[in-house]
Amino acid sequence: MTAEPTPPILSARSLSRTYGTGPACVEALKGVDLDVLPGTFTSIMGPSGSGKSTLVHCLSGMDRPTSGSVTLEGVQMVGMKDRALTELRRRRIGFVFQSFNLLPTHMVRTNITMPLRLAGQKVDEDRLRELTGRLGVDGLLGRLPATLSGGQAQRVAIARALIAAPALLVADEPTGNLDSAASQEVLTLLRSTADAGQTVLMVTHDADAAAAGDRVVVIRDGRVVEDREARS
Repeated sequence: MTAEPTPPILSARSLSRTYGTGPACVEALKGVDLDVLPGTFTSIMGPSGSGKSTLVHCLSGMDRPTSGSVTLEGVQMVGMKDRALTELRRRRIGFVFQSFNLLPTHMVRTNITMPLRLAGQKVDEDRLRELTGRLGVDGLLGRLPATLSGGQAQRVAIARALIAAPALLVADEPTGNLDSAASQEVLTLLRSTADAGQTVLMVTHDADAAAAGDRVVVIRDGRVVEDREARS
């Protein structure tokens, strides 16, 4: 018997995003189709202004497309009410940003567990211990963000994004503020996270960073112009 194909965890069809009207209208996305399989690491790559960040924002519910559809785990995100969309993002999507976005007056432990607290969930100490140990931040829990290096801060941000066991991890230029050594460290962590079964979607302008993924999707002028396996 032929095995059934694995359904995508994230799917977009005819996705378009337009800003403004009339002569000032800008088409940031133009009919993008994309499927992301569970447990894979997809790099979305393109130059500044290509539409790559707009695409990922629409895929993750941070922005609403002008037209088209986006489904996450079979749930249609387009047309959801704001509160329901916010709740979906909180429960099923973890975010890592270029600027870390750690709370400066709170210890690392509190920063990591904040998504659980916001959702009214109890901290699972076994999961916290396993996750922080795997990401190499277990020795940083009692420190403030200002005492961390850039690489350490981004590892903490990754732990925060993963603490609630999201379906999808979205990393938007996660190495943009890091030196080459710290960048490689973060990319290795994202790679190992995907190897452990986590679906990862990363935005980058850097071809070397994109190669950490299983697949590279190249965006130019709001369209997918290339979709290929990442080089090994």
